[in-house]
Amino acid sequence: MFSKKIVGLDIADNTIEVVYLKGNSFHTKILSLARVSLESGIIEKGKIKDEEKLLTVLKKLFASAKPKKISDRNIIFGFPDSITYTYIFNLPPHSKRDRKKLIKEEVVANIPEAQEDIIYSYRILRQNKEEVEVLVIAVNRNIFYEWIRFFKKNKFEIQTYAVEALAIFRDLYSVLPKEHVCLVDIGTNSTKINIFDKEGLQFNYSTMVAGGDISRDLEKGLRKKDKEAESIKKKQGLTGKNKKVLKIIQKRVDEILQEIENAIKYFEDNSNNKVVEVVLIGGS
Repeated sequence: MFSKKIVGLDIADNTIEVVYLKGNSFHTKILSLARVSLESGIIEKGKIKDEEKLLTVLKKLFASAKPKKISDRNIIFGFPDSITYTYIFNLPPHSKRDRKKLIKEEVVANIPEAQEDIIYSYRILRQNKEEVEVLVIAVNRNIFYEWIRFFKKNKFEIQTYAVEALAIFRDLYSVLPKEHVCLVDIGTNSTKINIFDKEGLQFNYSTMVAGGDISRDLEKGLRKKDKEAESIKKKQGLTGKNKKVLKIIQKRVDEILQEIENAIKYFEDNSNNKVVEVVLIGGS
């Protein structure tokens, strides 16, 4: 992917992570890295709400990287999952000159944004005489250019863009899996369920049941403030001795597990393939 030094920058609603790399897709060396939590109100659902505070956090993040600060501003930017749409679908056999039109029709019909607000890219996963399988990655056009303007204004040079699910898969599997694996990314506001094989992403599903729900359940059930509830969740989790806390957390975790089970079953029933491994990732 790259042979020189590059900065990877991943921004979510609650965290920012930066890593300084040297090498290429096969041999990579980490030179420096840092991670910081974001206070609420700076980023909301992938949108920049406070540019000044965001820039301050980025400066501190780059300066606090270990083992040494990062001064390079050539970045690979990972779009927040909350503004990224991943859509896989099949088209009937068609001529290549009609492909863009057919894909556009599918995007407009199935992605919940106005046609003029969508910017997208697609890749053909596989094709045969019966069908053509297509992967589309789409984002809101206004938010996309909002991020570009922010980085340009603050002297960051974007070398390329990344989609978090695909980047995580590449990181976890330097050797592509021969069988189907499921990556479950449990964040604050959503849980992303992605199934991959040696050809790449084959299935994508998102549910709004996630870590933030556990925190809010603890706030309500224990009558604690949000920061206290978050701290209890992290310290006790599913292995703590407080039975009341465990019961509250377990109820919501069971919901997430049910969503994962349903997604995997749907994929297996409709593809005649078996998922052999589930990997849990994400801040929650």
